[in-house]
Amino acid sequence: MTESDSFSWDLPGDARIVALVHESAERERSTTVVDAIATAIGRRREHTLVLGTEPGPNPLDELAGGLESEGWSAFFAGRARLTEVAVQRPECPYLYLPAGRDPEEVAELLLDDRFTTFLERVREREGTLFLVVSERTPLAPDLGSHLDGYVALGDVRRADSAEFAYYGRVRYDAADAGAAAPEDEASAVVETAVVDETAAVDEPSGADEEAAAEPDREAAPFGPETSPADPAAPRRRLRARSVVWLLVVAALLLGGWWIYRNPGPVEGLLTRLRSMVAEPDASAPVPESVAVPEPAPLETAEETEPEAGAERADTVPDASPGTPPDSPAAFDAASGGLAFDGAAERPFSVLMGSLRDPADAESRIAELRAASPGSLFFAAPTPVDDVLYHRVFAGALGSEAEAAALLDALVRAEASGEANPWQLRPARLAYDLGLFAERAAVEARIAELSSRGIPAYSLATPLEGRAVFRVYGGAYEDEQAALPMAGILEAAGEAATLVPRRGDETPSTS
Repeated sequence: MTESDSFSWDLPGDARIVALVHESAERERSTTVVDAIATAIGRRREHTLVLGTEPGPNPLDELAGGLESEGWSAFFAGRARLTEVAVQRPECPYLYLPAGRDPEEVAELLLDDRFTTFLERVREREGTLFLVVSERTPLAPDLGSHLDGYVALGDVRRADSAEFAYYGRVRYDAADAGAAAPEDEASAVVETAVVDETAAVDEPSGADEEAAAEPDREAAPFGPETSPADPAAPRRRLRARSVVWLLVVAALLLGGWWIYRNPGPVEGLLTRLRSMVAEPDASAPVPESVAVPEPAPLETAEETEPEAGAERADTVPDASPGTPPDSPAAFDAASGGLAFDGAAERPFSVLMGSLRDPADAESRIAELRAASPGSLFFAAPTPVDDVLYHRVFAGALGSEAEAAALLDALVRAEASGEANPWQLRPARLAYDLGLFAERAAVEARIAELSSRGIPAYSLATPLEGRAVFRVYGGAYEDEQAALPMAGILEAAGEAATLVPRRGDETPSTS
């Protein structure tokens, strides 16, 4: 590194939005450097802010005192005022805005227009904002038009770009020297309210209320200067792969034992696959989606030999073992499939939370069912920035307006906090996990899937005056988001097809 490459502990007068880019593996050491830079500049400039992008709690939260704050994600989402989430240590010349606790919300808001609008408001009011990011942080593709420049911390690679300036580098051992920079006598005390909250974020409307697409790592222009390897990373990856293989082997052994003890559902699966190959009768009338009546037993069709050259319509047995011989356990799967093909799509759900632990997601669902017993709640494993979260959804709705109405109802029932348009999520695709004629069979199927770590739920549609049910797994905007669920199903030995979600809600009792 040349001497001219060192950060001068000052910024040009027009530098207002500046990124402090650190190595993702050096969060604790970077915290000291960030504090030193912000302190040195904050003594010279009024309205200096430090905005963290890593969900807390983290070392910067601990240093700045932001452990109890809901974070700026709550401000952008409309759940808190800016003065309620900002924190400032005594005698500290800068204001700190922690990111918040929800990693998924933070990642999506970093790509949202509301975030870049906020940066422009800071610039217009002649404030200075340090954006603390790691070299892996996904940022909006057009951030270059809002970012004036950046300072590299540690061994972060210098990214030569015409879009923003490079202000130099601070090695970790240079932070103490920067913190001791002389104070500008003309510097005034930093005010707590640095931005007019009422004008900071333009209210979005319509499709603008949707959070941006999942983060794209290629949007982050920074990386390690020499790609230094984390010495513990190979061991962690090896342990992770070992755990995954052990889980896969355990799932296969458990699946084999279950198939041995319960051959009926497996035979039904093979039957269902054969029926999917059958050519549906396009001339058959397709009923419109209406309110689902109470399910009534379906008569088992008398088996007859198929005519020459014709496909036979196979049947799907009840998923619960030990079904009595005289129980109406089968129905015409082809007709049931046609009924669902004609039912209305349900492309929206309301996001009620994103949790890393599936057990926490189940607990959240139990809480929601207690608060709103008549609503449908389910979980959908979904990747966000290469991390798997278990999204907890409410409802399967036909439009964004219906989803908004459900969210308002859940707020009134105290099942949700303040309504946030970001919670209205497109989720039109789900995995087809079977057709059933009886509600008891549906509940048994959902319970059996849950015992193998597969979250599921059901929707219904009328068929000849009776209700038929389809069990679904997940709820996704596109095929890419559905890939983790496909892996879970494959590991469990479940053959499933990703289909448009159709039918009417049938909230589970379990």
